[in-house]
Amino acid sequence: MKILVANDDGINARGIHELVSALSRVAEVYVSAPHVQRSAAGHGMTLSGSLFVREVEFEGAEKAYEVSGTPADCVKIGLYLLKRQGVEIDMVFSGINHGGNLGTDTLYSGTVSAALEGNLKGYPAVAVSVDLAGRGGEPQYFEYAAELAVKFAEWGFSGTYGCAGIGENCGENERGFAKFGKNITLNINVPDLPAAAIKGVKTGVLAKRAYLDNYMDITESGSEGDGNSADRSIHKESDNDKEGKTEYSYGGNLIDQIGLPEICDAVIIAGGYAAVTPIHTDLTDFSILGDISIITEFIAN
Repeated sequence: MKILVANDDGINARGIHELVSALSRVAEVYVSAPHVQRSAAGHGMTLSGSLFVREVEFEGAEKAYEVSGTPADCVKIGLYLLKRQGVEIDMVFSGINHGGNLGTDTLYSGTVSAALEGNLKGYPAVAVSVDLAGRGGEPQYFEYAAELAVKFAEWGFSGTYGCAGIGENCGENERGFAKFGKNITLNINVPDLPAAAIKGVKTGVLAKRAYLDNYMDITESGSEGDGNSADRSIHKESDNDKEGKTEYSYGGNLIDQIGLPEICDAVIIAGGYAAVTPIHTDLTDFSILGDISIITEFIAN
């Protein structure tokens, strides 16, 4: 089994090293990750300008690429370069992210987008994150998330856990990811707790997340915000270029989520469980597709 691992926190982040270390026990692991922090990069990719790739040493990995691009870039070019060298990847993992990727936050997430890019290229994919429950700082506990990733990798390709409770006496074509034709992306979020304190794992749906936006005027302060920019050197402007412009740094606050259904990933995490949500790239709203079809036909005629 060969696994490509990416992330959005950068190739030197602790989370990706914890994930590679765990997965390397059961698979050949390859890494393609951003050279700097690229949180909230979404599914963007580099179309103007060039990508720079450098092969680097990475403990536990057969080969590792440091890429001057987005998380989606990393997956695309990683798969491309490895295929040229005769390496056929079986699965894509992204993470372990330093912070949760719950609900509609997945639309902004570079971590989740890296996994979805892997799936768009035809590979089963898993995004893994450690949720900080609204705290600042860095996660302390990666063990449970890493072990959960290993279990899903083993289930997906080695036949471990057999049918995993889906029917009895299943054939090989119903085991692991084969049951889904490899068209599967999982979004896993784990509380930042010691493994013994996590109550278990539940499957859930994406919660709707809303934020009270707060843009801080940092024009005169000389501050560069919270450090989450992709690469500050890219976005810096000279004093002449800044004339007449106001500089802002984002700092939104999550709006209270009282009343969310218990099946939502955010509620599952808040209850002390890890949350697993199957996701996909089809953004079609099937609930109103028929009505819009009627309206479109009426307008067109």
